Amino acid sequence: MLDYKEIQRIKTLYKKKQNIMKYLRTKNNIDLNSPEIISYSYDLQAGSYLEKLKDIEFRKTRQKIGAKISGIISKFDAQTVLEAGVGEANTLYYVVNSGLSKKSTFFGFDISLSRLLYAKKYLSKLQKKNLTLFCSELSDIPLEDNSIDLTYTFHAIEPNHGREEAILRELLRVTRNYLVLIEPSYELGSVATKKHIEKHGYCRNIPRIIKRLGFPIISHELFGYSMPTNENAIIIVQKNKKKIMKHIQKNIFISPISHKPLQRYKECWYCKDDGYAYPIINDIPCFLKENAILVSKLSNFK
Repeated sequence: MLDYKEIQRIKTLYKKKQNIMKYLRTKNNIDLNSPEIISYSYDLQAGSYLEKLKDIEFRKTRQKIGAKISGIISKFDAQTVLEAGVGEANTLYYVVNSGLSKKSTFFGFDISLSRLLYAKKYLSKLQKKNLTLFCSELSDIPLEDNSIDLTYTFHAIEPNHGREEAILRELLRVTRNYLVLIEPSYELGSVATKKHIEKHGYCRNIPRIIKRLGFPIISHELFGYSMPTNENAIIIVQKNKKKIMKHIQKNIFISPISHKPLQRYKECWYCKDDGYAYPIINDIPCFLKENAILVSKLSNFK
């Protein structure tokens, strides 16, 4: 956790349009982005992604991306859908709004609560009830095994080079049928894209890791709608050879510490088994391990 002086320092650097991830990597003498570095960087950026939507061409591109992802959800008849690394929901909004996947129940999480607050406000325009946001980390998702029909990412694994396998294992754990990854492609990208990925410490070797984990890739191709220097690819993984149908559960949240069930209390989610409570801020549950509050006797006062 950064101290007050360092937080003020990175705020100043951000206003000067400095790369916060690069600054924190250099300061800590490391080559890779840690979850803490990613969290501070993205939290400072909160709101900027929605500002971009004021540009008509950018907004049209997001609409096309959303429709394309929604079409995949519809094709696989996914009843429950999770966007991992939802940010400010400027992808999820258009996935939901396209209407192709209108029967689906949606979940989205991000490491930055500030970004989720923007996402919640933006998504409220849709007035969609079956949509849940929560704060979490990619390698510690507080959902039961095989609880989501289809999980997708859109440049969420991107800054996590060195942690690809841990993240992929977790995404596959919570996914029941299909995992759809739209991420920068070191494998299919141009020379300029490879240099960009190396410079910023972005993800790579995703297809090779998936195969090593023993899961079949049914599609791997360039996705489009990306910068020429950061080309992305879509990878579709079929977790089970035969599609598994399952009724939507009322509660699929588990403790990221013990993986035991969580119960909803008035102002928190609570795990009686390990004694930790997770606060709810502006209706958004905060499930990062560092958010956990030890209160082993809380169930006595429900």
